[in-house]
Amino acid sequence: MKSINNNQLRLVDVNKEVELYGWIHNIRKFKDLYFIDLRDRWGITQVVFNPTNINVSLAKEYVIKVKGIVVERKSYNLDLETGQIEINALKIEILSRSKELPFDINDNINVSEDLRLKYRFLDLRRNKLKNNIIFKNKVVKYLRDFLNEQDFIDIETPILSKSTPEGARDFLVPTRKEGKFFALPQSPQLYKQILMVAGFEKYYQYAKVFRDEDLRKDRQYEFFQLDIEMSFVDENDVQTLVEKMMQNLFNKLNINLNVPFKKMDYDYAIDNYGSDKPDLRYENRLIDANELNDNLEFLFNNQCTKTLFLENEKISKQQFKQFDEIIRKNKANRLLYLTIENNQISNSSFKIADFSKINNFISKHKFNSGTLFIVSDQYENVCQSLGALRIELNNIYKFAKSDSYEFVWIVNWPMFEYNEDEKRYSAAHHPFTMVQEQYLKTFDSDPKNAKAKAYDLVLNGFEIAGGSIRIHDTDIQRKMFKTISMSESEAEKQFGFFLNSLEYGVPPHGGIAFGIDRLIMILTNSESIRDVIPFPVNSKGINLLSDSPSQVSTEQLDEYYLKLKN
Repeated sequence: MKSINNNQLRLVDVNKEVELYGWIHNIRKFKDLYFIDLRDRWGITQVVFNPTNINVSLAKEYVIKVKGIVVERKSYNLDLETGQIEINALKIEILSRSKELPFDINDNINVSEDLRLKYRFLDLRRNKLKNNIIFKNKVVKYLRDFLNEQDFIDIETPILSKSTPEGARDFLVPTRKEGKFFALPQSPQLYKQILMVAGFEKYYQYAKVFRDEDLRKDRQYEFFQLDIEMSFVDENDVQTLVEKMMQNLFNKLNINLNVPFKKMDYDYAIDNYGSDKPDLRYENRLIDANELNDNLEFLFNNQCTKTLFLENEKISKQQFKQFDEIIRKNKANRLLYLTIENNQISNSSFKIADFSKINNFISKHKFNSGTLFIVSDQYENVCQSLGALRIELNNIYKFAKSDSYEFVWIVNWPMFEYNEDEKRYSAAHHPFTMVQEQYLKTFDSDPKNAKAKAYDLVLNGFEIAGGSIRIHDTDIQRKMFKTISMSESEAEKQFGFFLNSLEYGVPPHGGIAFGIDRLIMILTNSESIRDVIPFPVNSKGINLLSDSPSQVSTEQLDEYYLKLKN
């Protein structure tokens, strides 16, 4: 059994005979000797041998066993924890050979992500990814310890569950019962609420959840979630617990974190940052410019107009094309811009007869030098598109400090959002979210203005947690379903088991769920959530390591009463 790790030996171990195991990270010849960097999960130890005494053919990533004597190195390597010693090998045994590598095992490789994902077992040997996974384990333990100390109970819930509409597409699981399907859970939402009905009062779970949504750098089909639910609480109780938990975690990571966190109304976030998950590490807010609207002016004609100012930077025509594409992708009609020097317009992407209104706007806001972006369209389109541009400008110009952490609670969410395609309202959060007291009598007749007891926790521009106070009254829950155009029979079919539980004494309750992978991505300063998940799918939704999803046989389809459409 392996008893010594490869970051462990020091000068006090000189003259000891030891056995080491690991992978050959590097091998080089100097004069008559060979030098091996022997790597394991913990680090590297240098091994030296004379091929005259040890006749063995070695290559990178061979797994070997080394028996030898610890000696002091003639010149220290202070980049290694074991850099003051080396092993004079007496015997080297090859345990496993390696084929030629598709890429080197180091952090500074320049190969495609798809190649790395295909050979993920090699990719995970690199320090950066290996350390991300180890760090994730540490964070999970710290959070678990905190919740256990607060009397929460870790309870598992089913993976094979019922298909219920919760906002994203379900992953369906066919069964050998004809026409019957399970669904993989988008969250343990109904089960954790039922656990509150059952009287457990404080629940948590590290849950795998599944959503068939479009992929992006912070989203995968399946992800790791810390789920929390509590009885006899309001919004402030849940938020206070989370703030204490985050402060405890960050203290253990030697990062000072001040609580309580900022709170920001949803409407304010959209109006000023164009996003419900604003990155507060930098300013660059959206600025209202409705004063530029003019019925007689083709460019600004009584729609919403907002601007975004990029200080001390002039953009190129190529950048403008790139930025205009971002604006259009986010539903606004087009992007306009002005170059400003010494409070004066020196260049513009458009021509109008009279720039006096815009000049007054520039003077009013004291824009000295830089680029002023302008979008005029429907309010939602303007905010969304300029919010996306704000994020892209930070990606380019690096306004935000990578070692700072800005938390903010987004509160006072809309209860509903209107679906133009289906001509009906749907739940903005999920249909089990409690409406704020002042809207209890009107949310069904005036859904547009109703506000929810919902809250998201945002960190550095990413939503890392979302939660709400839940409905614990059957009548309100049924009225909620009716407001989102769900008939009584549909509600009974989809949620009958849950509605039944609400008839038997339900405590007021609420909770929150953390995207652990997303949190780790931020804390490790990773470019993508894929760098903190051991076996992710790529940007096209394919697991290149296992080549899945894949076809199945006709016999399997028949067994599950399925037939593929042409």
